[in-house]
Amino acid sequence: MGEAEKTEDALRKALGEGVDPAEILAGAKAYAVEQQGNQPRYITYSENWIEDKRWRQLVSKPLATVNPQKVLEERAKGIQARKPGARTIKASQAGECVIAGMVAAEQC
Repeated sequence: MGEAEKTEDALRKALGEGVDPAEILAGAKAYAVEQQGNQPRYITYSENWIEDKRWRQLVSKPLATVNPQKVLEERAKGIQARKPGARTIKASQAGECVIAGMVAAEQC
């Protein structure tokens, strides 16, 4: 559980250091799910959880956006170079390369 005043103090400190409140909240929600069914004695006190910056363990940063054109170009390069990994390219993915004019159907 934890003590409300200590938890508020820890939150104020974290927010004062510039931590994104949404990140703490997302981490807390993930921790709550992770701890479901666990005995209370094994659950970290809220003020300690915040002071230890435990939300960082539970919240991952979003991955960079994927550029579909770059993916298509890399697949085409693999097909053209007859790289062993190109065998794992699905027929539909190879077809996209053909339609884009990056490789000939015969190369696939």
